[in-house]
Amino acid sequence: MRVYKEKHFSASALHTVRYVFVLCIIFLISCSNQESTVPESVSEEHIASSIGVADQNQRNEETSNKSQNIDALLSGEKASLTISQHDNVFIAASPSFTQRIIDALKTHDDAVTKTSEVDPYDIALRFDGYKDIFINLEWNSFWFEGADQQYPMGIAFANQWDRYSIHVVDGNITYDTFEKTILRKTPFISHDGISNTAVLFYDGDIRLDVNNSQVVIDSNVDENSLNYNDSSAPLTSYSMQTVGDYPLLAVMKNFSTVKGPNVTLDLFSYTDQDIRNVFSTSEMACELDALDLVKGKVTIGLPFANTIMTHNLTSKERSISASKMKDFKENNVEIDDEYIKSIKDTISCAPVKVAFKVANGVEEILISTNIQSVGARTPISINWNVVFKFEIKDNLVHYKEAVFDNV
Repeated sequence: MRVYKEKHFSASALHTVRYVFVLCIIFLISCSNQESTVPESVSEEHIASSIGVADQNQRNEETSNKSQNIDALLSGEKASLTISQHDNVFIAASPSFTQRIIDALKTHDDAVTKTSEVDPYDIALRFDGYKDIFINLEWNSFWFEGADQQYPMGIAFANQWDRYSIHVVDGNITYDTFEKTILRKTPFISHDGISNTAVLFYDGDIRLDVNNSQVVIDSNVDENSLNYNDSSAPLTSYSMQTVGDYPLLAVMKNFSTVKGPNVTLDLFSYTDQDIRNVFSTSEMACELDALDLVKGKVTIGLPFANTIMTHNLTSKERSISASKMKDFKENNVEIDDEYIKSIKDTISCAPVKVAFKVANGVEEILISTNIQSVGARTPISINWNVVFKFEIKDNLVHYKEAVFDNV
Protein backbone atom coordinates (compact mmCIF):
# COMPACT_ATOMS: atom_id res chain seq x y z
CA MET A 1 0.00 0.00 0.00
CA ARG A 2 1.40 3.39 -0.96
CA VAL A 3 1.83 5.71 1.98
CA TYR A 4 1.66 9.40 1.21
CA LYS A 5 4.00 11.26 3.56
CA GLU A 6 5.92 14.52 3.28
CA LYS A 7 7.36 14.87 6.78
CA HIS A 8 10.78 16.24 5.95
CA PHE A 9 9.70 19.66 4.66
CA SER A 10 7.74 22.53 6.11
CA ALA A 11 4.23 23.14 4.80
CA SER A 12 5.21 26.49 3.29
CA ALA A 13 8.19 24.94 1.48
CA LEU A 14 6.05 22.14 0.07
CA HIS A 15 3.40 24.49 -1.24
CA THR A 16 6.02 26.76 -2.79
CA VAL A 17 7.56 23.79 -4.64
CA ARG A 18 4.16 22.59 -5.79
CA TYR A 19 3.16 26.04 -6.95
CA VAL A 20 6.36 26.50 -8.98
CA PHE A 21 5.72 23.09 -10.54
CA VAL A 22 2.18 24.13 -11.46
CA LEU A 23 3.43 27.36 -13.05
CA CYS A 24 5.89 25.35 -15.12
CA ILE A 25 3.04 23.16 -16.39
CA ILE A 26 0.94 26.21 -17.16
CA PHE A 27 3.81 27.80 -19.03
CA LEU A 28 4.51 24.70 -21.10
CA ILE A 29 0.85 24.29 -22.04
CA SER A 30 0.48 27.96 -22.87
CA CYS A 31 3.50 27.71 -25.13
CA SER A 32 2.22 24.60 -26.88
CA ASN A 33 -1.12 26.31 -27.56
CA GLN A 34 0.45 29.31 -29.33
CA GLU A 35 1.68 29.38 -32.91
CA SER A 36 3.96 32.35 -32.35
CA THR A 37 7.40 32.11 -30.81
CA VAL A 38 7.71 32.25 -27.06
CA PRO A 39 8.66 35.73 -25.80
CA GLU A 40 12.04 36.05 -24.13
CA SER A 41 10.42 37.14 -20.86
CA VAL A 42 7.15 35.58 -19.81
CA SER A 43 5.34 37.31 -16.96
CA GLU A 44 2.76 35.73 -14.66
CA GLU A 45 0.17 37.98 -16.34
CA HIS A 46 1.10 36.41 -19.67
CA ILE A 47 0.77 32.91 -18.21
CA ALA A 48 -2.60 33.75 -16.73
CA SER A 49 -3.99 35.26 -19.91
CA SER A 50 -2.71 32.33 -21.96
CA ILE A 51 -4.98 29.87 -20.20
CA GLY A 52 -7.92 32.13 -19.49
CA VAL A 53 -7.53 32.46 -15.74
CA ALA A 54 -8.44 35.60 -13.81
CA ASP A 55 -6.01 38.31 -12.74
CA GLN A 56 -6.75 39.93 -9.40
CA ASN A 57 -5.74 43.35 -10.73
CA GLN A 58 -8.24 43.11 -13.59
CA ARG A 59 -11.42 42.61 -11.58
CA ASN A 60 -14.08 45.06 -12.71
CA GLU A 61 -16.40 44.66 -9.77
CA GLU A 62 -15.49 46.34 -6.52
CA THR A 63 -14.74 43.91 -3.70
CA SER A 64 -16.94 45.93 -1.37
CA ASN A 65 -20.02 44.94 -3.38
CA LYS A 66 -19.41 41.24 -2.83
CA SER A 67 -20.85 39.12 -0.04
CA GLN A 68 -19.02 37.68 2.96
CA ASN A 69 -21.97 35.68 4.28
CA ILE A 70 -20.39 32.31 5.02
CA ASP A 71 -23.74 30.63 5.77
CA ALA A 72 -25.16 31.69 2.41
CA LEU A 73 -22.06 30.44 0.60
CA LEU A 74 -22.06 27.03 2.26
CA SER A 75 -25.79 26.36 2.15
CA GLY A 76 -26.90 28.14 -1.00
CA GLU A 77 -26.62 27.38 -4.69
CA LYS A 78 -23.13 26.30 -5.67
CA ALA A 79 -20.98 29.21 -6.86
CA SER A 80 -18.19 28.76 -9.38
CA LEU A 81 -14.72 28.76 -7.86
CA THR A 82 -11.24 29.78 -8.91
CA ILE A 83 -8.21 29.19 -6.72
CA SER A 84 -4.88 30.94 -6.34
CA GLN A 85 -1.72 30.05 -4.51
CA HIS A 86 -0.29 33.35 -5.71
CA ASP A 87 -1.65 36.89 -5.77
CA ASN A 88 -2.04 37.11 -9.53
CA VAL A 89 -2.92 33.70 -10.95
CA PHE A 90 -6.34 32.13 -10.33
CA ILE A 91 -7.16 28.71 -11.79
CA ALA A 92 -10.65 27.29 -12.18
CA ALA A 93 -11.84 24.39 -10.01
CA SER A 94 -14.02 21.57 -11.30
CA PRO A 95 -17.53 21.20 -9.80
CA SER A 96 -16.49 18.13 -7.79
CA PHE A 97 -13.35 19.85 -6.50
CA THR A 98 -15.44 22.91 -5.58
CA GLN A 99 -17.82 20.72 -3.58
CA ARG A 100 -14.91 19.18 -1.69
CA ILE A 101 -13.66 22.66 -0.76
CA ILE A 102 -17.14 23.67 0.40
CA ASP A 103 -17.39 20.49 2.49
CA ALA A 104 -14.09 21.38 4.15
CA LEU A 105 -15.22 24.95 4.87
CA LYS A 106 -18.43 23.59 6.42
CA THR A 107 -16.39 22.10 9.26
CA HIS A 108 -15.56 25.57 10.58
CA ASP A 109 -15.98 26.52 14.22
CA ASP A 110 -17.40 29.81 15.47
CA ALA A 111 -15.62 32.93 14.25
CA VAL A 112 -12.92 34.44 16.45
CA THR A 113 -11.07 37.75 16.31
CA LYS A 114 -8.55 37.65 13.48
CA THR A 115 -4.89 37.83 14.49
CA SER A 116 -2.08 39.31 12.43
CA GLU A 117 -0.19 36.00 12.51
CA VAL A 118 -2.57 34.44 9.96
CA ASP A 119 -2.17 37.20 7.36
CA PRO A 120 0.41 35.42 5.19
CA TYR A 121 -2.19 33.18 3.55
CA ASP A 122 -1.41 30.08 1.51
CA ILE A 123 -4.57 29.78 -0.61
CA ALA A 124 -7.10 32.26 -1.99
CA LEU A 125 -10.57 31.04 -2.92
CA ARG A 126 -12.68 33.20 -5.23
CA PHE A 127 -16.33 32.13 -5.27
CA ASP A 128 -18.44 34.02 -7.79
CA GLY A 129 -20.33 36.79 -5.98
CA TYR A 130 -18.31 36.59 -2.77
CA LYS A 131 -15.25 38.31 -1.38
CA ASP A 132 -12.08 36.30 -1.63
CA ILE A 133 -11.51 33.75 1.12
CA PHE A 134 -7.96 33.33 2.38
CA ILE A 135 -6.69 30.14 4.06
CA ASN A 136 -3.65 29.86 6.31
CA LEU A 137 -2.75 26.18 6.43
CA GLU A 138 -0.46 26.41 9.45
CA TRP A 139 -3.18 28.11 11.53
CA ASN A 140 -5.86 25.94 9.90
CA SER A 141 -8.13 28.98 9.57
CA PHE A 142 -9.83 31.03 6.86
CA TRP A 143 -11.27 34.53 6.59
CA PHE A 144 -12.92 36.82 4.08
CA GLU A 145 -10.90 39.59 2.48
CA GLY A 146 -10.93 42.68 4.70
CA ALA A 147 -12.69 40.89 7.59
CA ASP A 148 -11.64 41.24 11.21
CA GLN A 149 -12.74 37.70 12.06
CA GLN A 150 -11.34 34.29 11.14
CA TYR A 151 -12.90 30.82 11.16
CA PRO A 152 -10.91 27.91 12.64
CA MET A 153 -11.45 24.77 10.56
CA GLY A 154 -12.63 21.55 12.17
CA ILE A 155 -10.30 19.36 10.12
CA ALA A 156 -6.56 19.38 9.40
CA PHE A 157 -7.10 20.89 5.95
CA ALA A 158 -3.38 20.90 5.07
CA ASN A 159 -3.46 17.09 4.94
CA GLN A 160 -6.15 17.18 2.26
CA TRP A 161 -4.75 20.15 0.38
CA ASP A 162 -1.37 18.44 -0.01
CA ARG A 163 -3.18 15.93 -2.25
CA TYR A 164 -4.66 18.35 -4.80
CA SER A 165 -4.24 17.37 -8.46
CA ILE A 166 -4.35 19.76 -11.39
CA HIS A 167 -5.41 18.37 -14.78
CA VAL A 168 -6.14 19.72 -18.21
CA VAL A 169 -9.94 19.66 -18.61
CA ASP A 170 -11.37 20.74 -21.97
CA GLY A 171 -8.09 22.47 -22.75
CA ASN A 172 -8.01 24.42 -19.47
CA ILE A 173 -5.80 23.95 -16.44
CA THR A 174 -8.18 22.92 -13.63
CA TYR A 175 -8.04 21.99 -9.98
CA ASP A 176 -9.70 18.64 -10.53
CA THR A 177 -9.16 15.87 -7.97
CA PHE A 178 -7.16 14.76 -4.95
CA GLU A 179 -4.48 12.07 -4.98
CA LYS A 180 -5.63 8.70 -3.71
CA THR A 181 -4.11 6.23 -1.25
CA ILE A 182 -5.51 2.77 -1.88
CA LEU A 183 -6.54 1.10 1.38
CA ARG A 184 -8.15 -2.09 0.06
CA LYS A 185 -9.02 -3.80 -3.22
CA THR A 186 -11.58 -6.58 -3.23
CA PRO A 187 -12.90 -8.60 -6.21
CA PHE A 188 -16.58 -9.48 -6.03
CA ILE A 189 -19.50 -10.64 -8.16
CA SER A 190 -22.37 -8.17 -8.58
CA HIS A 191 -26.10 -9.00 -8.83
CA ASP A 192 -25.83 -9.47 -12.59
CA GLY A 193 -23.08 -12.07 -12.21
CA ILE A 194 -20.32 -9.81 -13.54
CA SER A 195 -16.90 -9.75 -11.87
CA ASN A 196 -15.93 -6.38 -10.45
CA THR A 197 -13.23 -4.87 -8.26
CA ALA A 198 -14.16 -2.66 -5.33
CA VAL A 199 -11.59 -0.10 -4.21
CA LEU A 200 -11.53 1.54 -0.79
CA PHE A 201 -9.31 4.63 -0.86
CA TYR A 202 -8.36 7.79 1.01
CA ASP A 203 -8.16 11.21 -0.65
CA GLY A 204 -9.12 13.42 2.26
CA ASP A 205 -12.33 11.40 2.49
CA ILE A 206 -12.67 7.64 2.78
CA ARG A 207 -14.45 6.52 -0.39
CA LEU A 208 -15.65 3.29 -1.98
CA ASP A 209 -15.34 2.99 -5.76
CA VAL A 210 -16.73 0.40 -8.14
CA ASN A 211 -16.30 1.14 -11.84
CA ASN A 212 -16.10 4.90 -11.15
CA SER A 213 -19.31 4.85 -9.13
CA GLN A 214 -18.43 6.22 -5.68
CA VAL A 215 -19.88 6.68 -2.20
CA VAL A 216 -18.35 8.53 0.74
CA ILE A 217 -17.73 6.35 3.78
CA ASP A 218 -16.28 9.14 5.97
CA SER A 219 -15.82 12.83 5.14
CA ASN A 220 -12.87 15.08 6.01
CA VAL A 221 -10.70 12.43 7.62
CA ASP A 222 -7.42 13.53 9.20
CA GLU A 223 -4.71 11.44 7.57
CA ASN A 224 -2.73 11.41 10.83
CA SER A 225 -5.52 9.37 12.44
CA LEU A 226 -5.21 6.52 9.94
CA ASN A 227 -3.40 3.41 11.02
CA TYR A 228 -0.67 3.50 8.36
CA ASN A 229 0.80 6.70 9.84
CA ASP A 230 3.23 7.10 12.72
CA SER A 231 0.99 8.88 15.18
CA SER A 232 0.39 9.13 18.89
CA ALA A 233 -3.30 9.77 18.26
CA PRO A 234 -5.85 6.93 18.47
CA LEU A 235 -5.68 5.08 15.18
CA THR A 236 -8.57 4.37 12.86
CA SER A 237 -8.55 1.47 10.44
CA TYR A 238 -10.85 0.59 7.54
CA SER A 239 -11.38 -2.85 6.09
CA MET A 240 -13.52 -4.34 3.34
CA GLN A 241 -14.70 -7.86 2.51
CA THR A 242 -17.38 -9.76 0.68
CA VAL A 243 -20.16 -11.53 2.60
CA GLY A 244 -20.28 -15.22 1.75
CA ASP A 245 -21.55 -15.76 -1.78
CA TYR A 246 -23.81 -12.71 -1.64
CA PRO A 247 -23.22 -9.74 -3.97
CA LEU A 248 -22.57 -7.52 -0.96
CA LEU A 249 -19.58 -5.52 0.21
CA ALA A 250 -18.94 -5.02 3.93
CA VAL A 251 -16.94 -1.91 4.89
CA MET A 252 -15.88 -1.71 8.54
CA LYS A 253 -14.30 1.13 10.49
CA ASN A 254 -12.50 0.31 13.74
CA PHE A 255 -11.70 3.20 16.07
CA SER A 256 -11.29 4.03 19.75
CA THR A 257 -13.14 6.32 22.13
CA VAL A 258 -12.65 7.11 25.81
CA LYS A 259 -14.98 4.17 26.52
CA GLY A 260 -13.00 1.69 24.47
CA PRO A 261 -12.98 0.15 20.97
CA ASN A 262 -15.84 0.79 18.55
CA VAL A 263 -16.76 -0.40 15.10
CA THR A 264 -19.12 0.68 12.34
CA LEU A 265 -20.39 -1.57 9.56
CA ASP A 266 -21.90 -0.60 6.23
CA LEU A 267 -23.15 -3.13 3.70
CA PHE A 268 -23.33 -2.10 0.06
CA SER A 269 -24.79 -3.65 -3.06
CA TYR A 270 -23.78 -2.74 -6.60
CA THR A 271 -26.62 -2.72 -9.11
CA ASP A 272 -27.04 -0.91 -12.43
CA GLN A 273 -23.69 0.88 -11.98
CA ASP A 274 -24.88 2.29 -8.66
CA ILE A 275 -23.56 1.61 -5.15
CA ARG A 276 -26.37 1.37 -2.61
CA ASN A 277 -26.20 1.13 1.17
CA VAL A 278 -28.45 -1.73 2.31
CA PHE A 279 -27.49 -1.81 6.01
CA SER A 280 -25.61 0.39 8.46
CA THR A 281 -24.87 0.15 12.18
CA SER A 282 -25.34 3.93 12.29
CA GLU A 283 -29.07 3.18 12.30
CA MET A 284 -28.83 0.94 15.37
CA ALA A 285 -30.20 3.39 17.94
CA CYS A 286 -31.73 2.24 21.24
CA GLU A 287 -34.46 4.03 23.22
CA LEU A 288 -35.71 3.81 26.80
CA ASP A 289 -39.25 2.51 26.31
CA ALA A 290 -40.55 1.56 29.78
CA LEU A 291 -39.30 1.22 33.35
CA ASP A 292 -40.60 -0.82 36.29
CA LEU A 293 -38.27 -0.25 39.23
CA VAL A 294 -40.46 -2.27 41.59
CA LYS A 295 -39.89 -5.39 39.50
CA GLY A 296 -36.49 -4.20 38.33
CA LYS A 297 -37.40 -4.45 34.65
CA VAL A 298 -36.21 -2.17 31.86
CA THR A 299 -37.68 -2.20 28.36
CA ILE A 300 -35.50 -0.90 25.52
CA GLY A 301 -36.95 0.03 22.15
CA LEU A 302 -35.12 -1.03 18.99
CA PRO A 303 -36.47 1.22 16.20
CA PHE A 304 -34.11 -0.30 13.63
CA ALA A 305 -35.78 -3.70 14.20
CA ASN A 306 -39.28 -2.41 15.00
CA THR A 307 -39.28 -4.34 18.27
CA ILE A 308 -38.45 -4.08 21.98
CA MET A 309 -36.42 -6.09 24.48
CA THR A 310 -36.97 -6.35 28.23
CA HIS A 311 -34.27 -7.17 30.72
CA ASN A 312 -33.99 -7.51 34.50
CA LEU A 313 -31.63 -5.17 36.32
CA THR A 314 -28.76 -6.84 38.17
CA SER A 315 -28.56 -6.38 41.95
CA LYS A 316 -25.82 -3.79 41.47
CA GLU A 317 -27.86 -1.89 38.86
CA ARG A 318 -30.92 -1.96 41.12
CA SER A 319 -28.90 -0.56 44.01
CA ILE A 320 -27.49 2.32 41.95
CA SER A 321 -30.92 3.01 40.42
CA ALA A 322 -32.55 3.10 43.88
CA SER A 323 -30.01 5.68 44.99
CA LYS A 324 -30.71 7.80 41.93
CA MET A 325 -34.46 7.50 42.48
CA LYS A 326 -34.01 8.78 46.01
CA ASP A 327 -32.29 11.89 44.65
CA PHE A 328 -35.09 12.37 42.11
CA LYS A 329 -37.73 12.12 44.84
CA GLU A 330 -35.92 14.64 47.04
CA ASN A 331 -35.94 17.05 44.11
CA ASN A 332 -39.66 16.45 43.46
CA VAL A 333 -39.07 14.80 40.09
CA GLU A 334 -41.89 12.41 39.19
CA ILE A 335 -40.88 9.43 37.05
CA ASP A 336 -44.06 8.87 35.03
CA ASP A 337 -44.72 7.87 31.43
CA GLU A 338 -44.31 11.43 30.17
CA TYR A 339 -40.94 11.73 31.87
CA ILE A 340 -39.80 8.41 30.38
CA LYS A 341 -40.78 9.68 26.92
CA SER A 342 -38.74 12.84 27.49
CA ILE A 343 -35.57 10.84 28.22
CA LYS A 344 -35.95 8.05 25.68
CA ASP A 345 -32.69 9.09 23.97
CA THR A 346 -30.57 8.61 27.12
CA ILE A 347 -29.59 5.06 26.11
CA SER A 348 -26.44 4.65 24.02
CA CYS A 349 -25.83 1.67 21.76
CA ALA A 350 -22.21 1.33 20.62
CA PRO A 351 -21.19 -1.55 18.31
CA VAL A 352 -17.80 -2.90 19.41
CA LYS A 353 -17.33 -6.01 17.26
CA VAL A 354 -18.68 -7.50 14.03
CA ALA A 355 -18.51 -11.15 12.99
CA PHE A 356 -19.87 -13.11 10.03
CA LYS A 357 -20.87 -16.78 10.33
CA VAL A 358 -23.03 -19.38 8.62
CA ALA A 359 -25.73 -21.06 10.74
CA ASN A 360 -27.89 -23.79 9.20
CA GLY A 361 -26.91 -22.65 5.74
CA VAL A 362 -27.87 -19.02 6.43
CA GLU A 363 -25.33 -16.19 6.48
CA GLU A 364 -25.50 -14.31 9.80
CA ILE A 365 -24.05 -11.04 11.03
CA LEU A 366 -23.30 -10.87 14.76
CA ILE A 367 -22.90 -7.33 16.08
CA SER A 368 -21.65 -7.12 19.68
CA THR A 369 -22.74 -3.87 21.29
CA ASN A 370 -22.35 -2.05 24.57
CA ILE A 371 -25.62 -0.52 25.83
CA GLN A 372 -25.36 2.11 28.56
CA SER A 373 -27.52 4.69 30.27
CA VAL A 374 -26.18 8.23 29.84
CA GLY A 375 -27.01 11.62 31.30
CA ALA A 376 -28.00 12.89 34.74
CA ARG A 377 -31.74 12.74 33.94
CA THR A 378 -31.71 8.94 33.58
CA PRO A 379 -33.12 7.27 36.73
CA ILE A 380 -31.39 3.95 36.02
CA SER A 381 -27.83 2.74 35.61
CA ILE A 382 -27.26 0.00 33.04
CA ASN A 383 -24.18 -1.34 31.28
CA TRP A 384 -25.06 -4.32 29.09
CA ASN A 385 -23.25 -6.32 26.46
CA VAL A 386 -25.73 -7.43 23.84
CA VAL A 387 -25.19 -9.38 20.62
CA PHE A 388 -27.62 -8.46 17.85
CA LYS A 389 -28.07 -11.21 15.27
CA PHE A 390 -29.07 -10.50 11.69
CA GLU A 391 -29.70 -12.87 8.78
CA ILE A 392 -29.07 -12.26 5.09
CA LYS A 393 -31.87 -13.54 2.88
CA ASP A 394 -32.59 -12.55 -0.70
CA ASN A 395 -29.65 -10.13 -0.53
CA LEU A 396 -31.38 -8.20 2.28
CA VAL A 397 -30.52 -7.95 5.98
CA HIS A 398 -33.19 -9.07 8.47
CA TYR A 399 -33.12 -8.70 12.26
CA LYS A 400 -33.22 -12.06 14.08
CA GLU A 401 -32.74 -11.64 17.84
CA ALA A 402 -30.83 -9.99 20.68
CA VAL A 403 -28.79 -12.06 23.13
CA PHE A 404 -27.41 -10.77 26.43
CA ASP A 405 -23.91 -12.20 26.76
CA ASN A 406 -22.99 -10.95 30.26
CA VAL A 407 -25.80 -12.67 32.18
